[in-house]
Amino acid sequence: MIKVTPAVCCAVVTGLILTYCGSGAALAQDEDEAPPSSHPPPPTSQEDQPFNQRSPASTGRVDFHILELSSEHPDYSRPIGNLKLEYPLSELRRNQQGWVIVSFIVSADGSVVDPIIDDSSGSEAFEKATLEAMRNWKYQPATWQGEAVEQWHSKQLVTFALERSHIFVDKKFFYRYGNINKSIDEGDFDAAKALIDDTRKEMDLNVFEGSRLWLARGRLAGEQGDLKEQLRCFRKATIGEGRWIDAKDYPALKYAIVRLELQLGEYAPALRDYEELQQSKKGSELAKNLEASVQSVRDLIGGSKTLAIAGSLAANENCEQCGAIWTYEPLRDTFSIDSIQGAIDHIETRCTFARQYFEYADTDTWALPDDRGDCIIAVFGDAGTQFRLLERAAAR
Repeated sequence: MIKVTPAVCCAVVTGLILTYCGSGAALAQDEDEAPPSSHPPPPTSQEDQPFNQRSPASTGRVDFHILELSSEHPDYSRPIGNLKLEYPLSELRRNQQGWVIVSFIVSADGSVVDPIIDDSSGSEAFEKATLEAMRNWKYQPATWQGEAVEQWHSKQLVTFALERSHIFVDKKFFYRYGNINKSIDEGDFDAAKALIDDTRKEMDLNVFEGSRLWLARGRLAGEQGDLKEQLRCFRKATIGEGRWIDAKDYPALKYAIVRLELQLGEYAPALRDYEELQQSKKGSELAKNLEASVQSVRDLIGGSKTLAIAGSLAANENCEQCGAIWTYEPLRDTFSIDSIQGAIDHIETRCTFARQYFEYADTDTWALPDDRGDCIIAVFGDAGTQFRLLERAAAR
């Protein structure tokens, strides 16, 4: 398990360590505990795979999933009627399925403003169809103190699924997937990476194959010690509650994701994913291994010490005009930034019912607005800039 051990001084989140400004405690991992599994599900037997059966499906289904947990709040925006989005004909003909995560603003008149693709399975056709359809979506606007207001923090997962009952995996992909895992097993990481790159370039992967490739990429990243990349890959592989991987593998992968989030200091999503993990029988058994770790995090959040989180600005590959950005889900209401290596331009707090803009000054401390709903902190500046975000404890 992850346990609390004594620590002194102020440091950033590193591995499983979170220390404070002043004497306090830190999260550390037991030496005898096995690390989170970095292994994707192994290739199933050749006889189990319905190879090369890619006749066009007759119809496709588009589903919408709100990603904000508090979206059922009575004052939040909600769609008027059914949201409409046509399945791209080009992807139907290619038997392609996929997903898009999109962030947007719902204005006070109920229209959609400034939609941005946060992530996707990789299909430009699905991304384009989503953005075009959103221009015509109408919502009952959010209300605050009885008045219609803009809702800033809106995010949806849009899934595109074909109306068929079984998964198609190409024979060529099946063998490549096996060879990738074999190369990783043998420690030949260069060969594994080359196979992954060739597969991405040469094959027209469907969403099931793409999810398996994300698992293999996550496994490779973990073996090479890049836990941040491993977490990114595992999240992409399990998008939509793991609908494109084997159901029996989902709880173990979700468990690995929660552990990685704890290791990397992403405590807000870790606590959410931990709650989700507990919802299934297999997941609840795995979650028992994390009970002490999660309670330690909760104790730290409610404690009196300042939390120090490492941040780094990176370009958003899905939004070229956005510039370099780092986002974080805050655990507390007041924060500041120090130990900057590079340049920070400005900071925004993007909350459900309020948006704040701050020019950066190294002596400032900022507070999230009251009655705000869900929030993220967004830091903008030069790519590669590193810093610490300090979350201050509430005055007692």
